Amino acid sequence: MSVLITILSCLGFLFAFGLVFHKHWGAKVAGFVVLISSLYAYDKQTLMPFLIAFIILLIMKKMGLDPGE
Repeated sequence: MSVLITILSCLGFLFAFGLVFHKHWGAKVAGFVVLISSLYAYDKQTLMPFLIAFIILLIMKKMGLDPGE
């Protein structure tokens, strides 16, 4: 389980840095959400922050913060 959390956290870091350097401000906010959840998941060794971040990102998409629209 520790290896899975470490891999997901590393992928979350890479995804977050890609979003943080995007020019749309909604993507920057999403990047910070993913970055914070990845840091917390790696520190506490739990998968719950990834679920919470996914739900927050879905809510942000429903609110119109998706840069693809």
